[in-house]
Amino acid sequence: MSDERPSGPKPADWIMRRLDVLTLLVFIAVIIFIAVWFQIISGMRPNDESGPLEFFTQGLLWMLSLTCLLTANRYRSWKLAFWLAGCVALMLLAIDERFEFHEQTGRRGWFDDDWIKIISWVGAAAVLYTIVRIERPARFAVGAIIVGYVFHTTYIFFEMGDGEFFRLPFQRITLHWWEEISELLFLSSYLVGFVLIHFGQAVRR
Repeated sequence: MSDERPSGPKPADWIMRRLDVLTLLVFIAVIIFIAVWFQIISGMRPNDESGPLEFFTQGLLWMLSLTCLLTANRYRSWKLAFWLAGCVALMLLAIDERFEFHEQTGRRGWFDDDWIKIISWVGAAAVLYTIVRIERPARFAVGAIIVGYVFHTTYIFFEMGDGEFFRLPFQRITLHWWEEISELLFLSSYLVGFVLIHFGQAVRR
C-alpha cells in the first residue's frame, strides 16, 4: 500500500488565487471610488437618474449580465437555461435602471414601486442560494455573495426608511446617499462572487 498522500494545492497556486481575488477587489474599489468622487464633484443629487452613481450602477448590472452569459456558455444542460435567464433578467434590470420603468407604477398609482425592490430582494435570496447549491463555489465566492446580500439588505432598509414604510432619523439627502452607495456595494460584491464562480468553474473543467 502506498504511503503517498493526495497532494493539496501548491503554495504557488494558493498565492496566485489570492492575488487574483485581491486584484478583483482592488478593481471594484477603484470603480466605487471613482463613482463617488464624480458624484461629489458633479453637484447632482445622489439619486439623480443621470448622475454618476446611477451610471456606474447600470454598468455593474451590465457586467453581471455578461458574467452570467459567459458562465452559461460553459453548459449544455438545464444550467445553460438557468444562467441565460439570469443574464436576461440582469439586462432588463440594467435597462430599467436607465429608464426607470418601475417608477411609473408609483406615479400612475398602481402600487408603491418599493414593493418591486422588496420582491426582488426576496427573490435574490432564492436565486443566490440556488447558485451556491448547484455550483459549489469556493469560500471566497460564497463570502462575496453573503457580503453582497448584507449590503442588499442595507439598501432595502434605507429605501424603506425614507417615509414610505417607516422614517429613519436622517435627512432625505443622507438616505439617498446611503441607498446609492449600498446599491453600488451589493452589486459590486455580487460581481466579485459571480466572476470567481465563473473562473473557478472554468478551472474545474
